[in-house]
Amino acid sequence: MNNIIIELRSEGINNIQIVGINGIKYVNKPLSGMIDGTILPWVQDNTDQQVWQEWDVYIRDFFILNDKGQVVEVINLTPFNPDPSVNEGENYRIIKDLLLSGSKL
Repeated sequence: MNNIIIELRSEGINNIQIVGINGIKYVNKPLSGMIDGTILPWVQDNTDQQVWQEWDVYIRDFFILNDKGQVVEVINLTPFNPDPSVNEGENYRIIKDLLLSGSKL
């Protein structure tokens, strides 16, 4: 996801944001694998907000929202790896296209 946001910024697209939300049950797990070397913000869910529960999140779910905050797509990144070197970059392109179209809905 870091590659996608860097590419979008280099193309002058600044109205798309990507934020990671760590689940409550993962609060004591190391985040280094998720945040080292990235520019993406990462926040912690908590018992007051319970975002994962409210949104019925499964680990590695990626939610795409439009500019009204409505969910337009949910993709689980475990089987749908966004790494541009995987699947000849097809997953990467699909996610980028969904982000671009979601920002216009």
